Amino acid sequence: MNAMDASTVILIGHQRRLLLPALQAARAGGIRRRIVVGDRATRRLRWSTSCSRHVLVDLQDQRAVTDRLLELACEFPQAVLVPCDCQATSLLHRVRSRVPLPTIPHADPELIELLDDKSRFQRFCEEQDLAVPEALAFAGKEQLVFDALADALGVPFVVKPVRGSGSLGVVVVRHAEELQRGVLDDGGYPAGAVVVQRYVPGCDVDVDLFAVDGRLRAATVHRVRGHQMQFGRHAALEALAGRLCAATHYSGPMNIDARIEQGTGRIFLIESNPRYWASLLAPAACGLNFLREGLEAARPGPPAPTRFLGTGSTSTRHPLLRPAEWRALLADRGERGRLLRSSVLDPYALVLFGATLPALARRVLRRLAAPLRRSAGRVGSEQAREAIS
Repeated sequence: MNAMDASTVILIGHQRRLLLPALQAARAGGIRRRIVVGDRATRRLRWSTSCSRHVLVDLQDQRAVTDRLLELACEFPQAVLVPCDCQATSLLHRVRSRVPLPTIPHADPELIELLDDKSRFQRFCEEQDLAVPEALAFAGKEQLVFDALADALGVPFVVKPVRGSGSLGVVVVRHAEELQRGVLDDGGYPAGAVVVQRYVPGCDVDVDLFAVDGRLRAATVHRVRGHQMQFGRHAALEALAGRLCAATHYSGPMNIDARIEQGTGRIFLIESNPRYWASLLAPAACGLNFLREGLEAARPGPPAPTRFLGTGSTSTRHPLLRPAEWRALLADRGERGRLLRSSVLDPYALVLFGATLPALARRVLRRLAAPLRRSAGRVGSEQAREAIS
């Protein structure tokens, strides 16, 4: 089967924030039929124009999932299965022998567990001599004591759940009050084990990749600067990512968070996300569609040369806030135009964008008010000086 000729993809997952960009990337890549298999938390995606069909199933019920996939296999025998989060990848690995459909390359549940667990990832990197910040693991947040952590790791330090994504529960602690308020007294803080890392001063940098049998198939490095996500090559980071994939014999998509230390230039791996990521559309907008790379990797044949995204930049703002993109939104019939339309001409995506507008309006008003406050402060100071004189 030529995966690039596949007219149907079946995306499996629990998290809307990961499924939606995967749907949009598939649509931009020219995949005509895009089906989601998910639980009730994903049902809203049926309102997205990028979603051709939503199949509701309890993803905890392996037999029910297998039955739904068998039904889809009968209807779409050339479809390709694409897991979009860690739980879905582990689930698909367990049921795939009973489902006669190809899948994109993916890791087994044990490896997903290792890479998704921040504490185990830390220990593995130390064993492989991959640089990571010093860290301590705890069974729960109630075991955290500021003075002991400050003595061991210095200040500031970073507290985060062993499991989690989207920066949920990540708190940079500079003093005891921040630990108390942001972690210990926060009733909404994620339950369970936590890891505390030394804070690395410097800049964030990410590696996005797709690997097959421990070898990089596609990769890029990106940084976020203001409203721009900038892509390019970074030999040392690419080498670290390659070493990690080779050491684990990893297959599938992965996003790696890293920091470049200020002053020394040393690179530290912070954590890995062995799945597709929320900013999946950004590299696609610059020419590297990682969902399409996964479909290509499902195609039998010799390994393809590694694809790198050399340079590129895209705005993290919504297309409606980027007038320069409006012409392409309407006229571009290629992948770039399809990407833009997947965000704008989509009821579900527009609802998500609308939900961000109040916060955006508050930021704009604060920015506009800042010069007025500074001007008022100067006037007040001058009047005070005149009164004194």
